[in-house]
Amino acid sequence: MTGGVGFSKQGKDSFKENRNLRIARPSMKDNPYAAKNASSHQELAENYEELKTWKIQKESNDQKRRLIIYISLFVVFLIGLLLAII
Repeated sequence: MTGGVGFSKQGKDSFKENRNLRIARPSMKDNPYAAKNASSHQELAENYEELKTWKIQKESNDQKRRLIIYISLFVVFLIGLLLAII
């Protein structure tokens, strides 16, 4: 008869867990990543300029990386071609 008791406890625990799922999540006012106060115009302008320079640097680095990849592929192709001819 222990099987019936086990199923009863399992059902009770499942019901309790399902009730606990209804607990509301913490509100957004407790979010540590949300801005606490309104930023000034000057602060926003500085952040914007910093983001613009970062984007330009990233694009420049991407172009350099692309150029290096193309040059290395071309060199590997030439070496393969020379080895095929010899």
